[in-house]
Amino acid sequence: QRAQWQCFRTAVASLPLVRQLDRPGFITLRDGSGRPAYALLLGLSPRAATLRIGRDTVDVTLVSLADLWAGDFATYWRAPDSYNGILKLGARGPAVDGLAAQLASVRGDAAPTAPVLYDNVMAVRVAAFQTTQGLTADGRAGPTTFMQLARATGSARLEPRLLR
Repeated sequence: QRAQWQCFRTAVASLPLVRQLDRPGFITLRDGSGRPAYALLLGLSPRAATLRIGRDTVDVTLVSLADLWAGDFATYWRAPDSYNGILKLGARGPAVDGLAAQLASVRGDAAPTAPVLYDNVMAVRVAAFQTTQGLTADGRAGPTTFMQLARATGSARLEPRLLR
């Protein structure tokens, strides 16, 4: 908790999203009878996925993975200080200030020197960043936006990454 690690989970992940996030995660596979099997996704290449299932590490084609996986994905990510949930219009505080500084860094602008309000300008900047990352451009800063910002600013260098 002190390190701000949080779990991100979605039931509608796609391989392009998982590839963009570039981090290992837990997936749920289902066989023909619908029984779940849990695997750790360790790597993605252009044609195959590396999975750990129990004690075994296996490579499966992406087509085979798509037959067994419906999009359930969970991973850990490091949230910014004071992050308590998705940032949106009207928010303020250290998490918003940090977001503004990261966006400024990515844009090549100077970091703000005063506290920031999450206003329409901030929402447009977040949406623009989301668009560049292939994320849903909703102008709200949640886990996937922060994961991609960490990659873009280099602050994710100590976080685990998918094998290639």
